[in-house]
Amino acid sequence: MAQLTKRQLSQKRYNASAKGRAVHKRYNSTAKARAAHSRHNASTKGKASHIRYNATAKGRALQKRQNERVASRERRARWRQSLRGKQYMASDAVKAIQKRWRATPIGKESRRAAFNKWRAAAHDGGSYTHKEWLALISQFGHCCVRCGKSEKQLKRLGRVLSADHVVPLAWRGPELRGQRGLISNIQPLCFGLGGCNNTKHCTIADYR
Repeated sequence: MAQLTKRQLSQKRYNASAKGRAVHKRYNSTAKARAAHSRHNASTKGKASHIRYNATAKGRALQKRQNERVASRERRARWRQSLRGKQYMASDAVKAIQKRWRATPIGKESRRAAFNKWRAAAHDGGSYTHKEWLALISQFGHCCVRCGKSEKQLKRLGRVLSADHVVPLAWRGPELRGQRGLISNIQPLCFGLGGCNNTKHCTIADYR
């Protein structure tokens, strides 16, 4: 193995540090990083790299865990469709648990993300996950990108952070046609009385 230079060793130590990992995590949540990863995975070099990794013990263990998760999801889905599963899901105990979960901040955000996914798919196609939304608001410091107020300040004003489409789903122009529901077209704006999202209306405005 070739000996690493002083600069390469320094870069390796930085990447292993908490600050370096945080920087990489923020970058990997961007649309630019996802596009670069997709290009690499589709290239000959990327495919060869995946084949080599899957042949290692670590790669085989990861593949086994992924297969187990898929099988577990399929078993749960089949159980929910069974008579016993339907009776359990319709019971008052489960409904009470679901009601409490929907009232939590994570439950509210998850429901909002699910609604946005359905709305985007129904109008223009494309969607984003709840995990991508959390990464996005974390990237902007849990603040509204227009007024700069934090979630704590917005709560005192009776507002919340909401997902705004830079190019609205209802926009009649050709801009980002078929991609308006993706996370790359989303920016966090405050919503409520006098909120930035309320005053934006159906216009193209990128405050990022």
